Amino acid sequence: METNEIELMLEIEQHLSTCLKKVRKYKLENHIKKIRKTQLMIVEEILRAETKPLHVMEIIRIAHKHHNVTLNRETIVSAISKHVKIGHVFVKTGKNQFGLIDFNHNSVDNPKSED
Repeated sequence: METNEIELMLEIEQHLSTCLKKVRKYKLENHIKKIRKTQLMIVEEILRAETKPLHVMEIIRIAHKHHNVTLNRETIVSAISKHVKIGHVFVKTGKNQFGLIDFNHNSVDNPKSED
């Protein structure tokens, strides 16, 4: 092989090596993001996207369809209810129906007075 060919191959190797590092970093960052997303984060994401309160069964359906996650109804209701009780993130708007505090949904536990 000629010197020019070897130099060209070395440049290509360096470029490919750099590209592979970027791809591996991207894959790792996205994998970590997926791992770190909790079920409550998914529920909050769903409610933000819908901008209205949803029944827990609808939340579960959307989580399965759009996030490929299977939520347990009792577990997720319990977790959301704990946040409702301390006034953090979620409000209860009906039986097994939840919304987000940010959207000022009327809470069944603390309904807004209507004059």
